[in-house]
This record gives sequence, structure tokens and C-alpha cells, in this order.
Amino acid sequence: MKRHMVFFGAIVALVISDPASAQDRTGFAIHAGIGSSGVYDDDGSDEFSATDVGGLLGVEYRFTDHFALGMNYFNLGRPNDFFDGADTSIKVKGLDLVGRIILPVSDKTEVYGLIGGATYTADLIPGGNNGLFGEDAWEFGAGLDFNTSEDFAIRLEGRYFRGPRDESGSLVTIGFSYRF
Repeated sequence: MKRHMVFFGAIVALVISDPASAQDRTGFAIHAGIGSSGVYDDDGSDEFSATDVGGLLGVEYRFTDHFALGMNYFNLGRPNDFFDGADTSIKVKGLDLVGRIILPVSDKTEVYGLIGGATYTADLIPGGNNGLFGEDAWEFGAGLDFNTSEDFAIRLEGRYFRGPRDESGSLVTIGFSYRF
């Protein structure tokens, strides 16, 4: 228990501290990315597991050098698999609210972890726009920003979504972030 308290205290100190830096990175930013996505579901009698191309578009406010809060629209594409005896696609899209804990490694490079919550719908095709699995999910992830200028960064990021029952998704993207 003591070890967990030390770890939690170190994270809190990192988030609220704001040592002087060469570049002020606080303020609003927009970001987008595209890459590989996956959707996984096990309903007990059958399993769906497929990948596609997905994307992410978001906005965030960075409070300190070490903490940002953001909102994103994500789309996990339309992966296709044989499910419940039929060729099936599941179209997944949603919104999330995440916090990013950022560790500046150098003037050009930052690594971060993120945690948050998402709400999503997953529509079966064929089967219509039924919002099957429309639920809330936990979201975890990590990434790397490489700052090419004061306001622009190239972003590599991975996210994992854990929904209710045995539903989950993933999204690994390459994209950009622009601060203004």
C-alpha cells in the first residue's frame, strides 16, 4: 500500500508542478490521426475479431507542461469478420474525454500516458443502424509527440477502449498536433 501512495504522490507532484521551460506549451491545441484499428467482441457463442483503418480528431487544453484535458471524436472504421454465422461488419464511432499526463523528455520530444472515458455506438452491418453495444468504455493509452516547431508536433499514439462485457477496441495512429 505504501508503494502505491508514493507512486500516486509522484504523479500528483508531476501534474501540479510547472517548472520554467524554454517553450510555453500551455493553451488550446487541435490534433488528428489515422491508423490501424481493431474491434473485438465475444458474446459467449461466437467471437468477432477484426481490424480496419480508423481515425481520431480532437481538441484539448494544456494546463501545465505536464497535464492536458481533451475531447475527441474517434472512428474505428468498419472491420469485417464472420460472426454468428454471417459475414458481418461492425462500425464503431464515439466521443471521449481524456486526461494526458505528459513527460517532456527534451525540447523536441514528449512522451505521455492518457486515461479517460468514452461513449460509443457499434452498428452491425447487415442488421441496420441499431446502435448495438452503445455503451460507455474506459480508455487507456500512450503516445509520443515530436515537436517540429513551436506550435506543430508529429504524434504517434495508441489507445485501448474497454467496454462492458467482453467488448474492446484499439486504435494506433500517426498524426499531428497544432497549438494555437
